[in-house]
Amino acid sequence: MVGERRERMQKAPDKPKETLVTGQGDLFTRLFRHVAPDATELVLVRHGEAAPIPPDAASYDPPLSERGRWQAERLARRLAGTRIDALYASPLRRAQETAQAVAEATGLSIETVPDLREVETDMARLRTAFRGRDREELVQDLARCLLASPRWDTLPGFEPSHRFRLRVRRALDSIVARHPGQRVVVICHGGVINLCLSFVLDVPRDIFFLPEHTSLTVVRMSGERAAIQTVGDCAHLWDGGIPDFTQR
Repeated sequence: MVGERRERMQKAPDKPKETLVTGQGDLFTRLFRHVAPDATELVLVRHGEAAPIPPDAASYDPPLSERGRWQAERLARRLAGTRIDALYASPLRRAQETAQAVAEATGLSIETVPDLREVETDMARLRTAFRGRDREELVQDLARCLLASPRWDTLPGFEPSHRFRLRVRRALDSIVARHPGQRVVVICHGGVINLCLSFVLDVPRDIFFLPEHTSLTVVRMSGERAAIQTVGDCAHLWDGGIPDFTQR
């Protein structure tokens, strides 16, 4: 008797029948989540935290920091055992090192796509434009510029927005076309993730938010249709509760 009662308590509720407006399987939900056989599920992952670079560095392509390697390990642990059909990555070191951790945990090979790299920066021109200011002042000035006009080409030394948007769109469209009905993990950058959301939402902004390192943003796409599933999911980095991003 006790065993039967426990079995009844542990049994999951029956899946609701598909209706027009109610229940997990309703048509309204399926349409907005773009649950279609040919939809590609893009799992966009920002790389782990990057190590600092020298002030006179000619380009920005650092490896992962110690914390970044820890983040990549936590990400890999989360994705291990999950059905993933392909793994893509930006060619930049911080993305490649993050992708390598995922590849080792999943057994997938990494396909590198040059167009997935972060918005390009002319470091010499940037230093000239902000000469005489320390790093903290420089970062604050860049942030103010982006808040006032959220397009990369408003900043000196940054890749023109139209060119950045064109190559990222080309890369994502190519991946979607190659993997209909599959789940694909794409290790890339905050700028790339923001552009993907801007394409789905059809807005001209280049940047909305700063994704946490190794966070997951999931978008389902096919043809002209797309649906955002999650944005900035970083549950693998926290033991529970709501993370406090102000304490960084």
